[in-house]
Amino acid sequence: MSFAHAPVTKTLILSTALCSVVAGTLNVKYLFNLPYPHLVQDAQLWRLPVHLLAFSNSSELFAAVLLLYNVSTTVERLFVSLSHCTLRSMSDFIHRVPRNLQYVVALLRRDGSH
Repeated sequence: MSFAHAPVTKTLILSTALCSVVAGTLNVKYLFNLPYPHLVQDAQLWRLPVHLLAFSNSSELFAAVLLLYNVSTTVERLFVSLSHCTLRSMSDFIHRVPRNLQYVVALLRRDGSH
């Protein structure tokens, strides 16, 4: 197996690994976590998109790269790269929107109670 005919998967794996290594090197991994108090009490909503960029430790990164490589290359070859990119974007959107909405609703409730 290789990255032949799988440019979306190759880009996704390389960018995720690069962001994780840079975050570890610059010692800013704590910015990629989603702590509930910082999101709701301090209204740090910028953490919602940032946490998608990197993994917090090497074991998470290794597992994600293995899963992406084994699954995404096959799926991307079955479908065209554009279809795979659309499928990937929609599945990420469906997976992450409910969790992010939970934080936004908690923030709105906190602001409304004062």
